[in-house]
This record gives sequence, structure tokens and C-alpha cells, in this order.
Amino acid sequence: MPYFNIPNQQITMKRITLLLFLALSGLPAIAQNVTVDPTFNQGNTGTKNGSLYSAVQPDGKIIIAGGILNYNGVSTVGIARLNQDGTLDTSFKTGTGPSDGTNATSITCIVIQPDGKILIGGSFTSFSGKPANLIARLNTDGSLDSSFNTSRVFIDKTYDEDGIIWCLNLLPDGTILAGGNFRAGLGGDYFFSFAALKPNGSLDISYLEKRTSYEVDQTTFIQDIAILPDGNFLLAGFSPTQGTTGLAKINRDGSIDDSFENAIKFNGYARTIYALPNNEFLIGGLFYTTNNDVRTYFIMTKIDSNGNMLNDFHRFDYNTNTNVSGVFVKSICKYNGKFLVGGSFTQAGGTAINNLALLNNDGSADTSFTTGTGPDYGVNSVNLQDGKIIISGGFSNFNNTGQWRITRLNTANLSLNDIVKDGNFVAYKADNKFSFKSDKEIESISVYDISGRVAYKASAISNTVYNLDYNLPSGIYIAKVTFIDKSVKTVKLL
Repeated sequence: MPYFNIPNQQITMKRITLLLFLALSGLPAIAQNVTVDPTFNQGNTGTKNGSLYSAVQPDGKIIIAGGILNYNGVSTVGIARLNQDGTLDTSFKTGTGPSDGTNATSITCIVIQPDGKILIGGSFTSFSGKPANLIARLNTDGSLDSSFNTSRVFIDKTYDEDGIIWCLNLLPDGTILAGGNFRAGLGGDYFFSFAALKPNGSLDISYLEKRTSYEVDQTTFIQDIAILPDGNFLLAGFSPTQGTTGLAKINRDGSIDDSFENAIKFNGYARTIYALPNNEFLIGGLFYTTNNDVRTYFIMTKIDSNGNMLNDFHRFDYNTNTNVSGVFVKSICKYNGKFLVGGSFTQAGGTAINNLALLNNDGSADTSFTTGTGPDYGVNSVNLQDGKIIISGGFSNFNNTGQWRITRLNTANLSLNDIVKDGNFVAYKADNKFSFKSDKEIESISVYDISGRVAYKASAISNTVYNLDYNLPSGIYIAKVTFIDKSVKTVKLL
């Protein structure tokens, strides 16, 4: 926990901001010790069925879906909602859930609409006994939204598997974009593996009329759809017959973006896209390039707005000699200004790490993000709930702690030195307190956040010891300690 000496004079707000800048720019890396949050679903087993996908509502409640049959011993076929603490929300009632008419079937994607209703996609043909081909919309209480009707839209498979929706997204006007492995259409004219629906579930024919310029053939699966800041959107998928990954940028009216027509095609397949503010994007999956018959695998890279791979981004390379069967990036989200990445992998940028990694903005691995052995199986979804990390997938433990399919993680920040000593002044962390001790009386302590605002202040202390209970929101702070003789010490708090 480094410290900085400040001259014995009043520190203004501008000087505090400058101090924060200087303090934060030259500090050694801070270890983020990632641990299971023991208060999440405390004492319960969660679910031991299937593999989970998840999405966090604005109120902090969590929608989970997949091949689940029960949660904490309560029947919750296919989908359930959790309270903020991970316990089952019993007010969310979905009846008999998704089915193919005979058996319970899996949900593979979730989108929470601005009005709180929930879109789900998967391989089901009915929901709670009512027709719902591959896609359905639920009311906020879990019941099927009868105003949303797609029973005649999604028809069957396209290649050699049963029909499935792998991804959903929403345009600002409420248009629903769906991708997967299906044939959709009316009157003999079809979309293959991609379709646009109106908010009521009917097919948006305007997209059907323009789709010939970017025809998705019957051997291509769409794995993800991302909305760009300019209103256009991206399709990413792969062809199991050709072994190639396809990227297409679609204009808001459904036409192809010609500036993107030479978009690269990777060998391999795409699983996820993460749009960036400047219309660039990250793409994750499993890809490879070949040089002299030697393959170099990578599972994430950055693409510019014209479809070109950016060389200034550290490609998430994978060891050429490693067995890459079942290796991929599945989910990406922004976390503390960096990229939190989930999937099925055992290394990130040459650093050994299992299935969950934090990457710097240049794509290099943040080696201070330490997860121990991490999740023991793949991660499908990475989300944030009030700054805490929620992951879900097929794992049964995290760092050798039993966690069935979903868990919430704490990222306790630890400095490289837990104790700061300067002469007879000592600052350290213990028992959920920041403690300050000196041979001189402490007059006051002010704590500033990174914008220079006062987050905490204690005056008239008149003691050589002061304990600050740190119930501040997670973040980086600077504590200014003023002594009775008006001398000052500053300490970085994490």
C-alpha cells in the first residue's frame, strides 16, 4: 500500500485530483484475488443439471436458463429467476417450461427487454403446453406472453441438426434479431439461420426482401448478433461443412454494408461478438491461421469497422501444440475498464488460467486477476450485478469450492504491501478496517475517490490511533491524514 508525502499546506480539490493522477499512474500492479461470495445462495446446492445461461435484470435479480430441472431442490424446468442473493424467486412461475412435445428441452439465450419482459430462444417447440417454436417471450411473472406469437415462423432445421436459436438481440425500435440453425419464413420464401421479427413476433418481411445480398446458406449457423453504436449490426457464425467463420455487417434497413463486404473469414468458428464504442468489436470463438502447414490457434481478436484484424491488439493466442478440442471464448463483458472473458480454455495470453480471464484493453492478460483453479468447466455467461461478477455454465466448483452451474464472485483488492510504514507512521488493513497509527496525534482524515470528491471525513480525532471501517463502495481511494502539527501523509486505499 504505497504512500506519498505532501507539503504541509492546504490541499485544494484540484491538487487532490492531481495527487490521485500521480498516485495511480506509477503504482505496481494490484492483485485482484477472486473468491466465491459465500453469501450467494448460502447453504444451498443450486442446480446440478445441464449447463446454465444467465442474464441480470436491472433490479439485480438473475434469470437462469438451460437444461435445468430443479434449483435448490425445487422443480424449475428450463428456466428460473433468482433473487439478488441467489435464492430461488418463487414468484416467478413458468408452468411446465420449455418442451419439444415429449421431453424438456434446453434454452440457450436470454434477452431482457426494456419493459422487463424476457425473450428466450432454444430448441423447444412449446412452452408450458402452448406452441412456441424455438422462441418465446415471458411476462415479468414468468408466464407466457400470449401477445407474442411465432408459432408459424420458425419451422425446422437447416443442416443436420434439429432447429435451434443460439442468439437473440434487440434493436432500439424493438425489432428482434434471431440467429441459430433454423429455416424461417412464410409462403415458400425463407430466411436461413437469421431472421428479424417485429415486436409482436411476426416476421419482418423488409429484411426477407433484402437478405439475398448477404444470403446465409443452409450450412451456416449464426452464433451471435451484436448491435453497433451506429445502429447497424453484426452477424457472426460458421459453416460446419466449410470450416470457416463468416462475418457480415448489416445496415439498419436490412441491406448489406458494402464497406464490410471484404470482411475476413477465419478458419474455425465464432461464438460471441462484443461491440466497442467506435464500431470496432471483439470476436471470440476458436480460430486459426496456417503458416507452412503449422496452425496457430487463437480464441479472441479485435476487428476494425472495415472488417480487418487489428495488429495492435494482443490476439488471445492458444498454444499451437495444445489439444484445442472444445476450446473457445463464449462470453465477454466490460469490467473495471477491462474485458472479462468466459469460455472453455486453460490459458490466456500464455498465462495459465481456467475458463475465466481478465484482459487489458490491448488484449494482454491481466495477471493480477487471480482465480486459483477457477471454474472446473466452461463458462457460458459473464454478467455484473452491482459490480460483482456473476458467472454461469457447466462447472461444479470454483477454485475447489463446490459451486453448481452458477456463482457470484468477490474481487478483493490486495496491495503488494499490506502495511505502509514511514518512520513512526503505520497504515494497514485488518478486521475489515483501515488502521492508522502514529507517534503524533492524528487531527483529521479525509478520503477522496478517483474524481477528487470527498467520500469520507473524520475531524477532531486527537488520537494517535484511528480505525476506519471501510464500507465504501468498491474502488480506489486516497486517504489524506493530517496530524496535530499540520503535517500530512497520504495513503492509497483499495
